[in-house]
Amino acid sequence: MSGGPGNELPYVTNLPTYAATAYYHHMLPQPQADLETFLRRVEDFASSEYLMALFKGDSLPADQQEAMAEKLHQYTGLSTDYLKHSHLRIDQARFRKELLRDRGLVMAIYDTRYTGKDFDEAGEQVENDPFFFGIPGPFVATLNNYLSAELNVKIEQPYAVFSDEAAMGWKRAGSGNSVFAGFLNTAPYLAQAAATNKDFGIFVASGLLEVQPGLVTVLADTAIRGHDLDEARALESRKAAQEAMTNRASAMDYGRAQAELAEAAAQLAAIDRLRKRRH
Repeated sequence: MSGGPGNELPYVTNLPTYAATAYYHHMLPQPQADLETFLRRVEDFASSEYLMALFKGDSLPADQQEAMAEKLHQYTGLSTDYLKHSHLRIDQARFRKELLRDRGLVMAIYDTRYTGKDFDEAGEQVENDPFFFGIPGPFVATLNNYLSAELNVKIEQPYAVFSDEAAMGWKRAGSGNSVFAGFLNTAPYLAQAAATNKDFGIFVASGLLEVQPGLVTVLADTAIRGHDLDEARALESRKAAQEAMTNRASAMDYGRAQAELAEAAAQLAAIDRLRKRRH
C-alpha cells in the first residue's frame, strides 16, 4: 500500500514493517533485544503520535518535527535529515533503496530480507528487485508439481508469476492504470470546488469515492458540514480510542480503535483549519 497526496494511512501502517526490516538488517541506531516488544512500541507510536503529526501537515511546529524525525530515526534507521526532507513520510519504494544504500544494497518488495545490487547506487528507486530473480523458478516448479501431482489438475497455459498485462488492466483515472497505482487522489476535484466557492467546507470520512470524467460520487459513512463539527466530541473520541489501543484488553477492537483515532484526528485537524480561516 502506497501513500501519496491525500492519503496518509499507508505511512502509518507500513512503519512496523520498516522497523522490522531495520531490525533484521542491523540498521537500528540502538540495538533492540526483543523484536516483539520493539514492534509493539512502534505500532503504538505509529497509531498515535505519528498519525497525529501527519494529519497536522505543514502546520506541525518545527520542534515537533525535529522530535518526530528523531523517533522515526530510532525506529527505521533512516537519517533524521532524510526524514525531514521527506516531510516525515517514508515511501516504501524509496525505503527499499535508502536503508542499505551505504552498503550498496537494495531490498526486495515482497520480502525485504532479500537484498541485491543496482547499477545506479545513487538512484531513488530499486531497478532490479532481488526477489524477482531468486524466487520465480523454485516457486513455479513447486506450484506446478503440487497442481499436477497432488491435485491432479491439468493446466495448458504456463503459470505467470508476474504479468504486466494483468497489472496494467486496472482501471484508474488519468494515466494511473496499474495494480500498484495506489490511492485514488480526489483532492484536485475538491480543490476546484473550494476555489470556486469561498464558503465551501465539508468533512468526509469512512467511505468510498467514485471518480468519473465530470462526476465525483461520494459514498461516506460520515459527512459533516464544517460548522457542525464538534471539537469536544472529537477530543473525547480521540481519548477513548487512545485508551482502547493502550489497553489491549479493552472491549473495543484494536482495528476499530485505530479507525476511530484516525477519524477524530482528521476532525480536529479540520476544526483547526476552519478556525484559522475565520481569523
